[in-house]
Amino acid sequence: MTRSFASLVTGAVALLLTGLASSAVAQAIDDDGTCPELAQKMSNIYFGFPEIVDGSIERFASWKASCAAKAPAGQGNIVALCQGKLKGDGNVFYWIKAAVEAESSGYEICDYP
Repeated sequence: MTRSFASLVTGAVALLLTGLASSAVAQAIDDDGTCPELAQKMSNIYFGFPEIVDGSIERFASWKASCAAKAPAGQGNIVALCQGKLKGDGNVFYWIKAAVEAESSGYEICDYP
């Protein structure tokens, strides 16, 4: 049975898109309680940190799997990348980094999932 070039290309594209979708989903990792604890600390540190829906917090292996438009700013190594659903519309992506003698953290509110 001979397959046309177009059908081979279509199959390859479908396989590639499936792989990309599954790799984004695979970026979520099990959380050991770090992200909910970090959300609580962030709400104390940052006056404008939004309320997060209970049970919606996820921890990510890569910021690219989050709703963020760019990588977390600041010096140091990533300790935690977290995201939760807002009580209103959207999500909040938040993180903490550790350097030799300091920590840096921040958050980004996203209007889309």
